[in-house]
Amino acid sequence: MSLLRDRTLLPAALAALPLERRAVPAQSALCDLLAPILYFWLCCGAIGLALFPALRGADPLIGWWPFWLLLWPASSMVLLQLCRHRRSAAR
Repeated sequence: MSLLRDRTLLPAALAALPLERRAVPAQSALCDLLAPILYFWLCCGAIGLALFPALRGADPLIGWWPFWLLLWPASSMVLLQLCRHRRSAAR
């Protein structure tokens, strides 16, 4: 008799298994990966706006270019720093 076929034995068999403690990866790993990407995006956006005047306008498909090239990565970096600060204060 298989435990998978008999549905009445499956919950009892699962309850008998010991619980394993898994190491939870640090949540700051995503922050550590995201910060350099946002910094690179911000630097490339600033250089792009300085070198290409056409990027200072708006596009019907994309929207306002300076928002996506400067304001969005800068505001994301500020939020990322706030999250890091709160996480370090909570520890």
